[in-house]
Amino acid sequence: FFHYSAFMALPLWFVKPYSRNLKYYTILIVIGFAFLLLKIDLIADVPIPYVQNRIKIYILLTESAEDHEGAVDFLNPRFFFKMAIFFVLLLFRHKIAPKNKYVYLLLKIYAISLFVFMTFSKIPALSYRMQTFFGTVDIILIPMLAYIFKNKFLGYILVIAIAIAFLLYNLIISELIINP
Repeated sequence: FFHYSAFMALPLWFVKPYSRNLKYYTILIVIGFAFLLLKIDLIADVPIPYVQNRIKIYILLTESAEDHEGAVDFLNPRFFFKMAIFFVLLLFRHKIAPKNKYVYLLLKIYAISLFVFMTFSKIPALSYRMQTFFGTVDIILIPMLAYIFKNKFLGYILVIAIAIAFLLYNLIISELIINP
């Protein structure tokens, strides 16, 4: 059976896996920031009734939440960290590519992840789900940071430190949500 969330994978059909040009994907992140700052909503006028009803429900749930507890927070360290990881990997992609030929494809998918997170922020549930769907590539990308260093030990320490930082952040946030 087919689940409607599988439509999220459609943009991946248009990603050229062997192209090394990341210019458009970097611009995509800038466009995401523009949509975020200008509060442009791309999904509000989708002409499919079922999708419109789901969007209305998500928006009503978001607006009815006390203190907008479900709102997307772009000032959180996790978002800035993911942006930093993207740009560091983008900067050192030529050094990483000989060790992993998929770095360009993974960076493109990661850029899409950051774009959808910012673009669909008006509907937090959708924004987080789409970002998680595309953002799973960070499981492969973060260890690639080790290739940046000549000293492998420093690279491994950096990757382990990032993993611990994400783990602690998630534990602290989940603890604050469960026991405010």
